[in-house]
Amino acid sequence: MEVISIPTKNEEYITTVVKIDEVTPILKLSEEFEKKGFPNESIKCLKHLFCVSNSFYAHTAIGNVYYRTNDLIKAKNEYLEALLDLNEEHDSDKLFEIYKNLGNISLKENKVSDAKNFYEKAALIKSDSSDLFVNMATLDLIQQDEDSAIEKFRKAIYKNDKNDKAWVGLALIYQNYGESDLTLACLKKALDLNQYNINALHLYSEFCNKNEKRLEAIEFLENWILKNDFHSDVYSYLIELYINNNNLIRAKELLEIALLWEPKNNIFIEWYDAHVLGGGPCAKL
Repeated sequence: MEVISIPTKNEEYITTVVKIDEVTPILKLSEEFEKKGFPNESIKCLKHLFCVSNSFYAHTAIGNVYYRTNDLIKAKNEYLEALLDLNEEHDSDKLFEIYKNLGNISLKENKVSDAKNFYEKAALIKSDSSDLFVNMATLDLIQQDEDSAIEKFRKAIYKNDKNDKAWVGLALIYQNYGESDLTLACLKKALDLNQYNINALHLYSEFCNKNEKRLEAIEFLENWILKNDFHSDVYSYLIELYINNNNLIRAKELLEIALLWEPKNNIFIEWYDAHVLGGGPCAKL
């Protein structure tokens, strides 16, 4: 048994007694820390797994926390350590996630060959994964093989039609093909499934900006910022839409709000300098 202090969002602490000689309590406590935004504390809990479970399981769990918090170098190191400790009793689902995540990390590192190798190993374990089809299609896009990519995105949707990332992928390809109606339909579908998909939000606002559908995107994004916490990317999309639609009063209002939240954001500072301090059209409002 061990006394643990769990931090809350109000920066207060709840003291509790936790049994750390079993796997389940360790995982639950780790999950609680991660939810509260304390990944380092979460990982400290998971290190107890080395005493009560095998090292493959421990390295995998720690790697997953690093991966979810975008600390990809540490995630990669933990996953590679886990692979060194493989045995006949390993969990195939966890091994699949390791290979898939290593493939994603390799893509971000621009190591295309490594990514392909890891995805192929993941496919040997679970060949019908919708998420894996999306990842492999993304690899095809990087290699400029759009025919193979669109086939994989469609397979991803066939396996799981609620996979918003697959719909975004299809939208990208249709956009390259010049299929405006299909592009917009796919982006709307992605946002219906997941309004927090930032890639979909970006592509949607960009598409509407270029295709004279700004009012549609403005209405959607205004509702989005009304219902959600501040997000600098979404504000930047909306401000740009207003500027291009010549609604400079609202653009200036949003820009001033954004700077209150992020006074050191270079994009907002540059826009403010150009459109307000620099005598641009917003300065006259």
